[in-house]
Amino acid sequence: MCYPLTGEQQAVARRVNEMGAGRILTKAEADSAEKIREIVTAMLADGGIRASAVQMREYFLSCSGPKGAADFIESVGRSRSGR
Repeated sequence: MCYPLTGEQQAVARRVNEMGAGRILTKAEADSAEKIREIVTAMLADGGIRASAVQMREYFLSCSGPKGAADFIESVGRSRSGR
């Protein structure tokens, strides 16, 4: 479940929603503890959401982490500068 407040959070929330690994809360839903409880309960019971979340988790774990990200960024910078 996502309740994005900033631009990058909105992008992440949209992607989670697109992948079927969660959903985006509306302001009205986020303002109600009972509604949040209902949504969480429904999501936990939804096998499709669970499977998508597991798939997303496995993908994240297969990534190379911060060092891999830094190496990639540096390689892009080198290729654009002609080095």
